[in-house]
Amino acid sequence: MITNDERLDVQRIARFIDGQSTLADRYTKALKRRADEFEFNVFNVVSDTYYRENLHSDILGAFLDPQGPHGEHSKYLDLFLRFLAANGVPCDLGHYSDATVTRETGRIDLLIKGDKRAIIIENKIKGAKDQEEQLPRYWNRTQSSDCVCDAIIYLRLSEYTRPDTTSWKEEKEEVEKLLKVMCFYDGTDKDLLRGWIRKCESESQNPDVRFVLKHYGNLVEKLGVDRMSEPIMNEFYEMMTEEEKFRTAVSLREMLDGLVRVRCRKIVEEFDRKPGCAPFKNVVVTPKGDYVQFFINREGGCRVDIEVQPERYGFYFWVNRGVEDAARTVLSKMERIGQFTKTRGKDGNVKWKLERAFRFPSEEHELYNYIRDFNQELRKP
Repeated sequence: MITNDERLDVQRIARFIDGQSTLADRYTKALKRRADEFEFNVFNVVSDTYYRENLHSDILGAFLDPQGPHGEHSKYLDLFLRFLAANGVPCDLGHYSDATVTRETGRIDLLIKGDKRAIIIENKIKGAKDQEEQLPRYWNRTQSSDCVCDAIIYLRLSEYTRPDTTSWKEEKEEVEKLLKVMCFYDGTDKDLLRGWIRKCESESQNPDVRFVLKHYGNLVEKLGVDRMSEPIMNEFYEMMTEEEKFRTAVSLREMLDGLVRVRCRKIVEEFDRKPGCAPFKNVVVTPKGDYVQFFINREGGCRVDIEVQPERYGFYFWVNRGVEDAARTVLSKMERIGQFTKTRGKDGNVKWKLERAFRFPSEEHELYNYIRDFNQELRKP
């Protein structure tokens, strides 16, 4: 019987869960976006340098350059200029009808140069520290080449922090007028991903180019989501520095670990030696405490395994061809249903396997009904 102190502990943990549900939901959504978009990515496969600024500057330059190998001429540059204009950057496409795009001209990451007009792009996707008078120096170099600088694009990963201006001198006012802070990813139409990369992808005629743009966009989103989840973890850290909340979180973790064993026991209580268990003769929890097994015979050649994980159940039904009698009878029934996949065990015998997953807690009731229906199917003549 639960004591009053134990009941108070449960109530304390319940209040803690209610209080942090919003934070946990934000973190879960961030993790889901990262997993969905980065299961396979060509940039991750070919290199581990996908986070470096030079790589991203090279990719941006390759697509912005009308003479680039993509074969789309000025399409991507025009889309970029329209993206800038939609975000308040004054630039006339007519001034860039015959533009060139260069890398590291005067140490400028990307320089778009049109008819006596120019746009400077400074890539800070990795958050590199600003050099002394960095942007004013770039502006001066552009002005001295007989060009009017239309804009200085300061490109961050997922935030809008402005550059360090403490070293800027007499050019500060002019440079700040031209400065536009933008980001690769913030989850809105104002970011480079949705505002330009995805549009380039959708308008590409070449399937190979479209493939590269898709994977690059997914890479940008992955990096952005990773960065945006950092404030959530910082917020969680601050919360965990409070002794009572930390102790509550530790208790919650231990209870979640124990919940797997409780769920296993509930399955045994529901089915072991009950009418719904037949044709299985007994139901046991494995010594590790995270599997429930239904046996027809001692040899174990025909059984159901219920794998219990924190967020799901796995239902697995095995029939070993090498086992006679009951197992063979079951196999003949189930082959008619046609639900099996054929495998071969370590002993060389053919095994037939049926598997299905159920989410916890939303599909737990469905799992129980599935076990009953499955067992009923096996009991049929």
